[in-house]
Amino acid sequence: MPGRPAPPLTRVGAIASCLLLGACGSAESASDAPRRAVAVDARDSAGITLRTITADPTALPVWTLANEPVFVVNGASTGDSTALSLVGPARFLADGGGVLLDVASRQLVVFDATGAYRRTLGRAGDGPGEIRSLATLQVLAGDTIAGFDQQSSRLSFWHADVGAVRQLTVTDADPDARFAYRAWSWQDSLVVALELGYTPAPPLSPDRPVARWPTRASLALRDAAGRTLGQSPEFAGMYSGVSARGDGRLPFSHVPFVALTQDMVYFGSGDAFTIGALDPAFRWASDLRWPAQTEPLTADEVAAVREESVELLAQRIPLERAQQALTEPFLPELLPNTRPSIGRALVDAGGRLWVERFEAPRLGSQLQTPATRWTVLEADGTPRAVVQLPPFTRLEDVRGNRALVVRRDSLDVEYAAVFVLDTSAQVTR
Repeated sequence: MPGRPAPPLTRVGAIASCLLLGACGSAESASDAPRRAVAVDARDSAGITLRTITADPTALPVWTLANEPVFVVNGASTGDSTALSLVGPARFLADGGGVLLDVASRQLVVFDATGAYRRTLGRAGDGPGEIRSLATLQVLAGDTIAGFDQQSSRLSFWHADVGAVRQLTVTDADPDARFAYRAWSWQDSLVVALELGYTPAPPLSPDRPVARWPTRASLALRDAAGRTLGQSPEFAGMYSGVSARGDGRLPFSHVPFVALTQDMVYFGSGDAFTIGALDPAFRWASDLRWPAQTEPLTADEVAAVREESVELLAQRIPLERAQQALTEPFLPELLPNTRPSIGRALVDAGGRLWVERFEAPRLGSQLQTPATRWTVLEADGTPRAVVQLPPFTRLEDVRGNRALVVRRDSLDVEYAAVFVLDTSAQVTR
């Protein structure tokens, strides 16, 4: 494979085991139990704080969404019934309104705290303030909106009331060795880039006609001029499947995740429930691990994902071709022994970390099946609750007791909605 490999989406210590147990009473609520089950902090030889969550995930209280939304945002809301058939990332604004990406028009749609349409930002194109495909979306102080366009490797900024403000190119420190897969604005004037590094292609033979081709991931801290100010240690990136025909995306590859606050950067490979944290000086400060979140990858799940992927792809090509195209990505030798643990992560306005259970992508389709389960952790890593979402509901942001989600109607048309979170339940799964 000569030259620079194609980037995804085509390519993709000691730990203390002592529990902080207080005096044991004769009874405790379901919400009290997880608070007791946190490992004592320890430090490894590099000075990184290590924590282990020892709670049983099934003992956590379950939060749900209210039955009816506070409001919805769809094509009719914008005055264009053909808009918002496919919704990208979405975020709350400071006043309770929000902003979302309309994938088809490649515009940002801004709505107020009642769901009423306010305006659109950007348009399709490569010029200033224009959009090709946004991989990340942030709302910064003062309702400044930042989005990273992977295709142009550019971080663009808009203001919800003004429009395009500025942009900067997220350059690769060594473009022959790594590329910026995602990027975010951080601490007002800095940029955090998730970079994937290339590795040599694995050898193939008649006895090994397919193999996993991994990448290495790291986080780079840069200033507005593109100068690298810091670099995290490397960790496992996603992997693709390679054969004599080339390489392609695999549905059960883990995918690195990043979630930021003003002072911290949370990150991980997603293969296990392990969350690293970089401090305000961009130093690796802590690792949080939850071994009980490890789940086996079952044959039933693999078969179900393949069946759904074939069905979606067969909407565009003949069924036989769809089945053939999706044979290789599901070969046993390309599958992990345990399913990846984490898909995405986000931090709410109160500093809690929300962690999504991994859901395999359906290959050959933009219309994905979102995860229905999230785990909520306090800022110190204490597990707080499990959030159970209805089918075809993708969580995008949380502010107070309100959740901004993307849903799918009976015609497979996506729309955004805001729901109140019901956190009163103390039942367990």
